[in-house]
Amino acid sequence: ILDGAAGFGKTRLLSEALTLASGFDVKGGFGAVPAADRAVPLGGLIDALFEGSPPIIERETLRGLHMAEAERYWLLQDLEDILERAALESPFLVCVDDLQWGTSRCAAAVRALPLPLRSVPIVWLYSCRTGDVPDSMRAAFVELEDAGAERLSLGPLRDEAVVEVVADVIGAEPDAALVEIAKRAHGNPFF
Repeated sequence: ILDGAAGFGKTRLLSEALTLASGFDVKGGFGAVPAADRAVPLGGLIDALFEGSPPIIERETLRGLHMAEAERYWLLQDLEDILERAALESPFLVCVDDLQWGTSRCAAAVRALPLPLRSVPIVWLYSCRTGDVPDSMRAAFVELEDAGAERLSLGPLRDEAVVEVVADVIGAEPDAALVEIAKRAHGNPFF
């Protein structure tokens, strides 16, 4: 579970993890929970599983799933079965970003899927903004951490790292004035 303020590099870390996974022939999927559109309660997770290139799981598998709200328990059971079968064929990485926007249904999936699938080769990487997490998602994270999940909290860059980023961007060592301007971003790599 990655957390940190907006712009601190959570999405970038997920992206780098996917790149590393592909180098080891591990399938990977990425999905982000949309901030404005809550019409697809598992949108970020569904995207991570079914939208990659190649997808972790083929899209036609969605047709047989229990997608109605009243069938949430069965949907999670269906997904668990599908994920277990897929992981036994090939290990994979599931990255879901922006879980601070997740609904209670999304939180249920975030909590319910990794726990029974601990014995199969699936890596779950979740990210959210610090402090913006709804209670249902916070409870899901606590349960995952109690079961052994690790949390990485991203903070501001140190002054030395800010200088390195600026040098990287401009392709030269920055002078003192430019370093002072960069420090106004308070260690936020996005700014």
